[in-house]
Formats: sequence, C-alpha cells, structure tokens
Amino acid sequence: MTQRKSFGSDNHAGAHPAVLRAIVEANSGDAVAYGADEWTERVTALLREMFRAEGGAFLVLNGSGANILGLSVLLRRHEAVICAASAHINTDECGSAERLLGTKLLRCRRRMAS
Repeated sequence: MTQRKSFGSDNHAGAHPAVLRAIVEANSGDAVAYGADEWTERVTALLREMFRAEGGAFLVLNGSGANILGLSVLLRRHEAVICAASAHINTDECGSAERLLGTKLLRCRRRMAS
C-alpha cells in the first residue's frame, strides 16, 4: 500500500529526513542563541544572496509566523487586508493579524467580480 503524504499544514507534518540529518550535524558544541550563531548567519547570507535582498532575512518557526511577518512589512497599523471569508489568513490564523499587528481583516462574504 502506498503511503500518502499530508500537505495540510506545516504544524502537523513530520520533518524531512534531510532536515533531521542537518539538525543532527549541527548539534555539536555550543552556539549563541537568538540569531547570533554561525548557522543563522550562513542561512541569512545565502537568502540575501539568492533573493538579491539588500535588507535582512528573517527566519520564522512556521507558516503562521511567515504570514504575519509578511503582512507586517506590507501594511501599516491603520491599513487592512481584504480577503474571502474562507481565506487561510481568516480561518486558520486565529485572529493573529488583528491581535499582533492591529491590522483589520475585511472579509468578503460573496464572490467578487473578475
């Protein structure tokens, strides 16, 4: 029987074996926490190079963190997100945009004209 993979969420899927191997390889000696370590510097430098980013690169724990970080750099506190009532940011992010950013979610209940 073929085992199916779940793409439902980054919060309940297992880690890829290559990721686990990299964690084991990196798990030697001490490292300064909170981004002041060689691993963080290496990955952020690589991301800045790959995306030709002049600013910094920010690492987050999961998709929710990435969504909130992305919205935070796009919107000011008095601006809003227009989204479908069924949008992931509305249904699965548990109000984090409104709570953490002060950004209102304006939910459209009917189909928008194309």
